[in-house]
Amino acid sequence: MIKEKIKYGLFILMFCSLIFPDIQKKIKIFDEAGLDGVFTLADKPKFSKDGWFSGEFQEQFNKYVEDHIGFRNTLIRIRNQFEFSLFKTAHASNVVVGKEDVLYQDFYIDALLGKDLLTKEKVEEKVNKYLFVQNELAKRNITLVMLIAPGKASFLKENLPSYVDITKAQTSNYDLFSKEMARVNANCLDMRKYFLEIKKTSQYPLFPKCGTHWSGYGLTLVADTLFKYIENKSGLDLVNFHSEPGYLTDVDLRFTDDDIGKGMNLIWDIPSWKMYYPNIVFEKDETKNKPDILSIGDSFNQSFWGFYPYFSELFGNNSVYWYYNKIVSWPDSLVNKYIDVEKLDAKQETENRDIVLIVTTEHNIVNFGFGYIDKLYAIYSGTLAEQNERVIAFENAIKADPNWLEAIRKKASEQNKTLEEMIHIDAVWMAEQETK
Repeated sequence: MIKEKIKYGLFILMFCSLIFPDIQKKIKIFDEAGLDGVFTLADKPKFSKDGWFSGEFQEQFNKYVEDHIGFRNTLIRIRNQFEFSLFKTAHASNVVVGKEDVLYQDFYIDALLGKDLLTKEKVEEKVNKYLFVQNELAKRNITLVMLIAPGKASFLKENLPSYVDITKAQTSNYDLFSKEMARVNANCLDMRKYFLEIKKTSQYPLFPKCGTHWSGYGLTLVADTLFKYIENKSGLDLVNFHSEPGYLTDVDLRFTDDDIGKGMNLIWDIPSWKMYYPNIVFEKDETKNKPDILSIGDSFNQSFWGFYPYFSELFGNNSVYWYYNKIVSWPDSLVNKYIDVEKLDAKQETENRDIVLIVTTEHNIVNFGFGYIDKLYAIYSGTLAEQNERVIAFENAIKADPNWLEAIRKKASEQNKTLEEMIHIDAVWMAEQETK
């Protein structure tokens, strides 16, 4: 009798496990928390005879069902929590779990180990271009500054996973570029060096446990140093600001202080270190300069308005940020316009500003200047006409080659671009490869 009840109970449980997800999908019995991160859910595929016999339809349909099943988010979080708790495995893009559950992104580790190392000659060439552009802009009363942001892997080596052999971290692109920039006396603020200098004496964490960027507190130290540096190099008198007592918390984390932690999509958050957020007060003084800034760089740049409104308080209304020199990502009024930087006049955009700030982390320094310095160098050195000729030559070569043209046509369709746009993009890329 007891065995029969157990069998009956197991049958009911199995039946519910099969039917409840479908019910949840259709009528949403329970509210589920969404998942963090960037991902695309599969669309329901259209049936076709060819797709059926090739197996493509079945594969796409299975993907669609998996992506839209009821309790999907909860099941993913349960799986992620199980594998993190038992095996310290991260189901998040490029994330690895270090000692004491400190989270890292693997490309910062690769940069520390010098896996993408450039030659000394290539570094010297890039820095010479930077110095040329710096001097050309100075003639036009524009100040060019590069800020090198620290990578979490080099700052917190002691918490890296045990399988990372840091004895192999001998020379990196950061080492080469920072040394060469200092040698030629280029405008460069090395915050990696600064963070390591104050690491032992800092009262609060300069990097969060579960974030990949510098902490909110660390940013306030960066800002204090950076904007004084800009004043010194430009002769401008920026708006003054100062820190007042804030608050210490391990729960109410701001902006990116838990960015990769959230991307882990766990049931329970990984306990954070106590993070400090001072209150930043910007002084009101109409006599101060509010110059226009063009800032170019990676996601560390976003800290200057994500944690505190440094950019909007210190700079003019014509200020702008180009994310990876690809798309306009600040101010907010321009974000939804999806402005492609490639379509802007780089010379005019530059000369409409007073300051150009390039922010790059260690792992992105291999893409020194994100293509901006190369473009400005070509403009001011007179080699732009040559590059344009090469672009046109590649465009004509693509159009004359049926196989190449068909490949470009397919790529244009996949990226939702016109054929002419895609031909131009590929031609520009080919021309750029010749100069590397």
